[in-house]
Amino acid sequence: MKKRIHNIDEYRGIALIAMLIYHTLYDMAVIFGFHFNISWFFSQPMHIFQQCIGISFIFISGMSSTLSKNSLRRSLIIFAAAMGMTIITAILMPSQIIRFGVLHLLGVSGIITAAFMPSIKKLSRKVSLLFSGLFFIIFYMTYNVPNGYLNLFFKNIYLPKILYTSKYTFFLGFPHSKFYSSDYYPLIPWIFLFLAGAFLLSALRYILPKFCYKLHVPALAAIGRHTLMIYLLHQPVIYGVLYLICSI
Repeated sequence: MKKRIHNIDEYRGIALIAMLIYHTLYDMAVIFGFHFNISWFFSQPMHIFQQCIGISFIFISGMSSTLSKNSLRRSLIIFAAAMGMTIITAILMPSQIIRFGVLHLLGVSGIITAAFMPSIKKLSRKVSLLFSGLFFIIFYMTYNVPNGYLNLFFKNIYLPKILYTSKYTFFLGFPHSKFYSSDYYPLIPWIFLFLAGAFLLSALRYILPKFCYKLHVPALAAIGRHTLMIYLLHQPVIYGVLYLICSI
């Protein structure tokens, strides 16, 4: 597209700020064990808040994949950064190791989507909308695959336990009983949400209202344009600040 869709940057900026808030609270509650009462952090509302952040971030990233001039290159960079985080957490903070987090998911999803992007962009608007809706439904149905079952609307179908016995299928969404990752977004179900975003914007990219192209909050848009850098730097900064507070 010729014009930048500033709304996407701004929405991504909002999602990133929410993530920064959540990760700050996580470090306070889990890593530093702040003494005041933060038991509410482990409540269901906070879990919903965390999931909403992930859903927003991944869906917007899927939409953005259709706008990138070189989505394959960007996705490879994201995946390389994700593997760097795995190595760093394994060495410095093994109890908080990230084996397959949101960056891993975005990198792999972007690589897979990039392979089909020329074909995706050639689809008609109706077909793209159909695929977007289909992937939304699949995302809903497979949301609890990492927990062992499918959501068939009013009925849960439990999957064979043998799917969860391997040490090497966690990235697909089949973690074994002793698997742990402090940030975990496997391909199933999350790639389907990524694809839903990609197909939705592919369908709507030529009919978006002028409002979407207008820059409303420059600061939010700036944050949204530098998501990867902020994501990589935010945890060391938060950790350092909290460490200094605890040292006083």
